[in-house]
Amino acid sequence: MLGHSRLGLVKVLGTVGLVVGLVAGTIGIAAAGLPPGGSFSDDNGNVHEGNIEAIAAGGITKGCNPPDNTLYCPGGSVTRGQMAAFLVRALDLPAASGDYFTDDDGTVFESNINRMAAAGITSGCNPPENDRFCPNDNVTRGQMAAFIVRAFEYTDPGPGEKFNDIAGSIFESNINRFATAGITAGCNPPDNDRFCPNDLVKRDQMASFLARALNLTAIVPPPLPPPPPSDACDGSNVYIPVSECDALVALYTATNGYAWKANTFWFNPAVSPCDWSGVVCTTLVQGQRNVKRLLRGSIEMTGPIPSEIGDFQSLEEIFFAINKLDGTLPAELGDLPVLRTLQVNANAGLGGEIPVALYTGLQDTLTQFSIGAGNGCFTVPAGAPAGMVPWLNTVAPGWDSGC
Repeated sequence: MLGHSRLGLVKVLGTVGLVVGLVAGTIGIAAAGLPPGGSFSDDNGNVHEGNIEAIAAGGITKGCNPPDNTLYCPGGSVTRGQMAAFLVRALDLPAASGDYFTDDDGTVFESNINRMAAAGITSGCNPPENDRFCPNDNVTRGQMAAFIVRAFEYTDPGPGEKFNDIAGSIFESNINRFATAGITAGCNPPDNDRFCPNDLVKRDQMASFLARALNLTAIVPPPLPPPPPSDACDGSNVYIPVSECDALVALYTATNGYAWKANTFWFNPAVSPCDWSGVVCTTLVQGQRNVKRLLRGSIEMTGPIPSEIGDFQSLEEIFFAINKLDGTLPAELGDLPVLRTLQVNANAGLGGEIPVALYTGLQDTLTQFSIGAGNGCFTVPAGAPAGMVPWLNTVAPGWDSGC
């Protein structure tokens, strides 16, 4: 017998009632804030991506690589423990007081497994005793159909056999109910006359099954921006060293240059990098120029400063202030032999330990170091040279004001 709280919720969700409308509305708002490529970096272009985003926005999945959770692992098989977590989050099942199985103690899914058992969605994996759940076993499509049919209380088997490969399967009735509810079309498009009950369920497929069961609208994230052209640094009009051109490409890529407010001429094959917006070079001498100044303030730079920033051999000024940079200052800044001005203030996400390499590499050249105001908290590493803090106090007054 199913718990009354779950039964009521399932009926609301299954009939596309008010709760679903509210969830869908919330997900619509969340979609507007998705970064290019979406929540996860490994599902771009996947046919299930929109449904993966839908269940992520609904709090049904967090990802597969905690604590970062930047990956979804769409091709991974769903385990019984993961299935429990998916369904508990989807239905907001209440906490359970009992401990139903002997083989899930200490697993990250123990609480979810107990909640699912208390709700009557599973009885175990070793009938008739059913004192084990087998949390690490992979879930077949037939088993998945049974889980979802029980969870959402689908009762209509439809007019008859929809698939020609389920006769005699212990999940035959569940699969017919699952298909009649519109959660699956089959496993062999376009014919879709087979269900493949013994195949393992993949995580991307699971996202679509859950999204359909909950009547969630697929969310299509903004597309990834096109990468810089591979030949950006191969032209005869480049003039600057290839290493410096590559560093400009790295800066553009790391800080989402496609979205800068000013990126005129960047990667225009007819224009030298010395004429790209914000790039100032030295005078041409014997066919060679070097980047002298990088003036990229107030242009909506986002992301970290790349390590390639240290590859400019004549760079005297960096002006990256009033942007949305994050992370820490790369130690490679200390490799710049003639850097005089470094302005990275008013980047709220920028902070952390100031690399000792900045002190050892720049103490004789840097005269203006603008950090602190509008930044996060900057600190000095433990064991830093005794002269580092006095040097910072001289060249970067208020450098620790964000702490």
